[in-house]
Amino acid sequence: MGSPEHTDQVVPSYKYQPVDAAKSEIRLLWVPQKANRSSSNSGYALTTSILDGGRDFVALSYCWGGQPLDRPITISGSQMFITESLDNALSSLRSKDDGFYIWADAICINQQDDNEKTWQVQLMRRIYGAATRVVIWLGPSTAASDHAFIGIRELGRLLIEIGLWDAVIQQSNELVSWLSGKRDEQASFRVRRTILNVMAQHLDHARNDRHPFKWLSAELYRRPWFNRVWCIQECTNARTATFRCGQSEADFTMVAAVSFYMRLFGMYLRGLLIGPLKHQAQANALADTLYSPIPTTIMDLRMKCLVSPGHNLRHYLDQINVRNNPQEGVMDATQDIDRVYALLGVASGEAAAEIVPDYSLSCAQAYTVTARALLEHGHDDILSLCRSERRTLGLPSWVPDWAAPMRTPWSLFNRTDWSFSACGCFNGRLTVMDMSSIGRHSPSLALRGVMVDTIGEAGHCFHLNVDEIPDRSFLVTLRPYFCDITAYLSKSKQYTPEQKAHAEWRIPIGDGHSDDLKSEYVRAPADSHMKVGLEHAKTEYGWNNTGTMFEVFTDDTRPYACFIDRFRRMYDSRPFFSRTGYVGLCPKESQPGDVIAILMGVRVPYIIRPSAQRTWTLIGEAYVHSIMDGEFMDTNPTIEDITLV
Repeated sequence: MGSPEHTDQVVPSYKYQPVDAAKSEIRLLWVPQKANRSSSNSGYALTTSILDGGRDFVALSYCWGGQPLDRPITISGSQMFITESLDNALSSLRSKDDGFYIWADAICINQQDDNEKTWQVQLMRRIYGAATRVVIWLGPSTAASDHAFIGIRELGRLLIEIGLWDAVIQQSNELVSWLSGKRDEQASFRVRRTILNVMAQHLDHARNDRHPFKWLSAELYRRPWFNRVWCIQECTNARTATFRCGQSEADFTMVAAVSFYMRLFGMYLRGLLIGPLKHQAQANALADTLYSPIPTTIMDLRMKCLVSPGHNLRHYLDQINVRNNPQEGVMDATQDIDRVYALLGVASGEAAAEIVPDYSLSCAQAYTVTARALLEHGHDDILSLCRSERRTLGLPSWVPDWAAPMRTPWSLFNRTDWSFSACGCFNGRLTVMDMSSIGRHSPSLALRGVMVDTIGEAGHCFHLNVDEIPDRSFLVTLRPYFCDITAYLSKSKQYTPEQKAHAEWRIPIGDGHSDDLKSEYVRAPADSHMKVGLEHAKTEYGWNNTGTMFEVFTDDTRPYACFIDRFRRMYDSRPFFSRTGYVGLCPKESQPGDVIAILMGVRVPYIIRPSAQRTWTLIGEAYVHSIMDGEFMDTNPTIEDITLV
């Protein structure tokens, strides 16, 4: 009998052993030392460990990036497939000297078990906090990235030595005021002066044709890690974090210090810290080359947690999903449901504590649970985020679509002291349906509120796409928009002549005011220069037919610039005239017959539309002149049930 034919040995697929949720067990991957001839994808082993008091381990922060699972590795004689990114990271980290334990989510969590995935995800804050260090894997190295890491380490060490890192930690959001001398603290004068001297030296190098930052690499800073939502909690919760690209490394503090310095140096070049420079044109040209040299969203969030831990979920959702201008990027997530779940590991507060990452829910259900939790705990401003044109998930009208592009609402500037108070002194809380019978992801939201009036006329629209950067002439076509406001006010019997004069300039800008383009918006005072800004705009665009702005107003163009900047934020609005004479702005989707409502516990009025079975569809926020501070509530209106769907 002949010998049997040779057959290739089939390597069995790796089968996970269960981990104990009650003991907070996790899996750790043993990465053996690299032998000279061993394959980099073999010799691994998975073991269990308790999270508190267990084995020391390194945690890996990296991007899946939508890559296929096509790289085989051998774990205890069995085979598992991972992404190219993870395979490259493990190969790079593997040392000839010692083996070590590492935690990497794609391997250490059974991705096919939704129950395990749900409770293991809840441990990720603790996992990254317990790791001896977090390695941030940016990908394989290139000549440009290696050069950039050398420059980052060199400049980073200098900045840390002269005190920039300490200044960032101590001054937090007031760093610019501190550096410009607006906060004159004698104890930190030396640090401030040293930083400004370094900037002056870098500018001097540039004037002598020696670019001070030739090592800056757009290729490095466009690595996807900087733009992935899961990486936020991985970086933020780390005790120690290290950026790694190939074999090059740099500590987080160095990269963050360089990032802050680049932004400050750009402001210095544009004369925003110490006034115009001697060679301002040349300085501006250099500043243009430094625009956003390092993506900063994730690093800023880690800095905020280091300075002031305890930011709520609403804050993080705003930071990663809401865009103040078209130039801002949007954080990416492989699954849209993770735009919420990935933030639970860094967010604090009652709303975040109520939400459990449940991968058995649809994305729409998860977003609904999130919205309800936020509303129940006082974050009524999320209702102003429900206006995206690109909503595709079939969500209830009162639930923000975190997967769709969204911009800062008209009334929302991350400031609690600026907010309107349409409810006046009414301190009622949102009234929510009994969830025990219909579930927390029910599409209905029952509130208490008052019906103010019905829209009688809706005027011309100011439309602005989320990705559109309007040029200087965008107001030319909007004369009908402003004429609508004037016409509606002229025929209204709700306002006195003095109120109408104020409403003429307050309505187009939603009653916002800023002293200059660098300051935050506040409620407009009676003597606001925004009124002058509107007159500038009318003249500039020929509405008054009296010449150009620069011929008539030669002393100060600041009011015009502030008015235009604020007006641009009133995107997708149209003037309206209500049946009893109220005038204001409503969403462009509004139409005659829609109702102006004040919802109890909510700060701004909203437009709602009758739906089936005595329910209502939320259309969006509104600015209604003379009811934004509780004036209508002083008339003792009837409070009734309003159910949004």
